Amino acid sequence: MKKVLSARIRQVSIVFLCGLFSSLSFSEVMTGTLDIVIEDYFLEERSKTEYYLTTTEARRFRLALPKTLATQEFIRGMAVTIEGTVRGHPSGKVSSSLQVIDVISVHRVFSESRQIKKHNSANENRKLVTFLVSFRDKAIDLFTNVDKADVDLFTGVKSVNNLVWKSSFEQLKFERDVDNDGMADIFEIYLDYDIGDTCDAYQWARDTEQAAANLGVDISLYQHRLFLVPESIGCGWGGIANVGCQNYCRAWVRWHKSPFIYAHELGHNLDFQHAGVDFNNDGVIENEYGDQSGIMGAGQWYPHEINAPHRIQKHWYDTVPNIVKEVSSTSVETLTAMQKGPFLDDPNVQLLTIPIPNNNEKYYVTYHLPYYSPFGVERKYAHYVLVHRYSTGKTKTRLVAVLGPGEILSDLSNQIYIEVLSNDFLSADVQVTIGQ
Repeated sequence: MKKVLSARIRQVSIVFLCGLFSSLSFSEVMTGTLDIVIEDYFLEERSKTEYYLTTTEARRFRLALPKTLATQEFIRGMAVTIEGTVRGHPSGKVSSSLQVIDVISVHRVFSESRQIKKHNSANENRKLVTFLVSFRDKAIDLFTNVDKADVDLFTGVKSVNNLVWKSSFEQLKFERDVDNDGMADIFEIYLDYDIGDTCDAYQWARDTEQAAANLGVDISLYQHRLFLVPESIGCGWGGIANVGCQNYCRAWVRWHKSPFIYAHELGHNLDFQHAGVDFNNDGVIENEYGDQSGIMGAGQWYPHEINAPHRIQKHWYDTVPNIVKEVSSTSVETLTAMQKGPFLDDPNVQLLTIPIPNNNEKYYVTYHLPYYSPFGVERKYAHYVLVHRYSTGKTKTRLVAVLGPGEILSDLSNQIYIEVLSNDFLSADVQVTIGQ
């Protein structure tokens, strides 16, 4: 039995207010909460991060931030005071009806009564609701239906839930049936208005949530809200998502060609940034989706797990410390393939971490198998040692080397050398040399 909800909501545009606001240009100080959204343009191999402010008066603005402003410490849902100049409508494709603030400064507002929830603890059950959204002039793709979404997200061997459960060492999963009615919380919603070539993801989300609520769905139950929208909508992105998930968060997917795009966007909800490549090892990412060993890179097309640095970010290795070893002096180490799983009786580690001097980054060294039980890496990475570089927090991970037997990563400036001595199907011997 499918959960099919059909609701009719009509869209009304208040042209007078939009025209009035767009003609104004003034400076002011506003207090509200911060929102962060990543737009993924997979085919163009680029993304765009947008920042929004929802004021205490429920006004919503897109923020044009100065390039000199550090944004790594920004957290979705944090209370901030923004000083800036309000201008007209943005040309962006997420919420085309919003005004823009040219930001001069951002100040965090600290309050004992307002605390942002952080979800880095073990054994998390994330509450997910999924909506298949159709409009009067654009329908969800025929092959994207409730049953297929259920397999892709929950019940399939290579489902998103299985991927996250395995990658987190059985510490995090998405609940399939939060409302306890025996069926997956996946709903078909019909919005009775034309959207043409517009692209207003937030408005569609609000209308979808209202339609579902009108038909008895308790939206407040769900922390994650995933919207599968028609591929024919007037948006250039393949998917977008909130970065971080405090009280609740949203993700939108336009491309349904691979269920692992769902995992990629939900990964942004988990605070993950992209997994890029930096084969020159100079700090400049050549392709921010280029790491095909993880779901936050080009792996969104294939059944890859979450890479080691992102697992470090979520503290998932804390429960299996025996498979991680920090190397601070010259040694030879045996690496068991990452896809084997954390067996307590396995004497070999699966992850080497190597601190980089005078830097908050580390090297993360892993060995990989091809598609195996049921996740793995691209064939070109199978039976190779991968070296990632990552600092802390919400920063992009960088794949800096793919090494076979006899190959070496030489970091001359830091006097760190990583060489693969030999390998077999399940393991590799790696020599780490530190200093001369």
